[in-house]
Amino acid sequence: MEIKCINLGYVVADEKAAHVEEIFKKHAEWMNGFYSSENDGESHLISAYFTKSPEFTDPTDPSKGTTGNTIFTINERFTSIESIQRHLENASQNAKQTKVTQPDMLANIKAQCCLPVRGRAYLC
Repeated sequence: MEIKCINLGYVVADEKAAHVEEIFKKHAEWMNGFYSSENDGESHLISAYFTKSPEFTDPTDPSKGTTGNTIFTINERFTSIESIQRHLENASQNAKQTKVTQPDMLANIKAQCCLPVRGRAYLC
């Protein structure tokens, strides 16, 4: 099996984190339905998870406090590059239900962010 991943990370000011989290929740809701057993989801999606954490001033010593930012990640593992293409196409088609297209989702998140982690989105 050829495993391919989408891994995105964003650093967001705490006061904008709730908006970004709502965008991620909409995407997660869509994924739960789209990758259900009834929709042959397990032949495309291996796993997916979203993370949210305060950005610590010193990650090795949380007692030093936080920066005032929140770190979000999206981590999605697919069975093939074709499954990623299927995902991106269908996520865009989902725009009518969520009112957020895949490109708009990323643009909305980027607009809220201080900076993407490592400066770019990675597709591995």
